[in-house]
Amino acid sequence: MKRWQLVVTSLVVAVVVAGSWLWWVAAHPLRPTSWVEGDSLVLTDGSRYTLVSLTTSASLTDRFGSTQVPVTGAIFVVATLTYDATAVASTEVYSCRLTLWSDQAPWTASYYAAPEPQQADCRAGSTGTVVAAFEVPQRYLDQVRGVGFTDSGATIRDVVLRAPVN
Repeated sequence: MKRWQLVVTSLVVAVVVAGSWLWWVAAHPLRPTSWVEGDSLVLTDGSRYTLVSLTTSASLTDRFGSTQVPVTGAIFVVATLTYDATAVASTEVYSCRLTLWSDQAPWTASYYAAPEPQQADCRAGSTGTVVAAFEVPQRYLDQVRGVGFTDSGATIRDVVLRAPVN
């Protein structure tokens, strides 16, 4: 093999290996995560969450009467939780951003104005029921592992309440 062929072959192999490594890192984020068993948890800010249900739905009807359907090949996973944020003093750092965790990656919630009296977000200093809908490809439905929260006051910020989809 000539010297230039060896150099080109080495460069091609290096690009393939680097590309594969970058793809793996992007597909498997190295985020420290705390997994919680059971149906409720308390975050460091004092907020308490209890999972009421984690179900699937082929369509969603919001509080305005509008029906949403997922894209072809997907289904909605709907998380319903009660929360108690009366212990939260600072509204500046409080967040009730829910994520859906799976073997693939965490998913963020789709826009969904839940029917009254449920709400789409939590409010500091209050209690209530919050509903979040996630559009999930059906092929990944069996890999859903739970509902995630961001704990801004903790060392490990991602906290996942482990729960199967019913």
